[in-house]
Amino acid sequence: MCVITNAYGSDLRAAAEEALMTGDIELALQSYVELLAEFPDDQESLEIAVQLAELGAAELALQLLIVDVERSVELKEIDRTQSSLRLITEINNQLPAWVDETLAVASAVTEDQLADFEAWQELTAEGQALLESEDFENAMMLFEEALMLAVGVFGPDHWLAVASTREGGLAARQLGDAVTADVFYSDAYATSSELLGEAHPQTQYIAGLMAELFNASQAFEEAEAMKQFITANYESEIGVAHSLTMASRLSEV
Repeated sequence: MCVITNAYGSDLRAAAEEALMTGDIELALQSYVELLAEFPDDQESLEIAVQLAELGAAELALQLLIVDVERSVELKEIDRTQSSLRLITEINNQLPAWVDETLAVASAVTEDQLADFEAWQELTAEGQALLESEDFENAMMLFEEALMLAVGVFGPDHWLAVASTREGGLAARQLGDAVTADVFYSDAYATSSELLGEAHPQTQYIAGLMAELFNASQAFEEAEAMKQFITANYESEIGVAHSLTMASRLSEV
């Protein structure tokens, strides 16, 4: 543990703690960063600074951790190095706020729709269970029923309708009906792109299903192009170091 040994450091620590207590995140973060500049081995200040930075300045958090990794490697402090590397991974794997926000808007359900929403959930869960048990025909029937319910109650541009369309594509593919699967996937992808955006992980997942279908149909050029498109979207909107981006890159190999 690093011990603050001068008045300047003590004042910085006091200012940081006071700002933290009063909820002034910006001042607290500034004070802890200054404290780390003076006392780079102060692990407690580093951890607090990273937590504060994660609230609104992830890039700063990463910079602090990278500096700490370099220093701990130099000092041969293996545990500290591993701890900072774990934190870097956690920050890199955070999704931007817009991901949850857009999905929440697209999947909103009003109070008077709750009963229908629960019925949709039951149909979808039963269909997914049938998929797992390889009863593909009955799974398809349930997904189509769920889709009719979603479109009738929530509308064709609601996320529940997209999800049911996607699941219908999965069932059709398992039945060996590539043409129907392509129609379902294409419809789901088009609507999801409008609702959530092309780079949203849910839209990207549908794009991945389309790439798999292309591969299975021996449309290898189309599959490769789709995979590259997915990776480019993740890199630009989610981050080059995110695990989703890494997995997408690996799928291209």
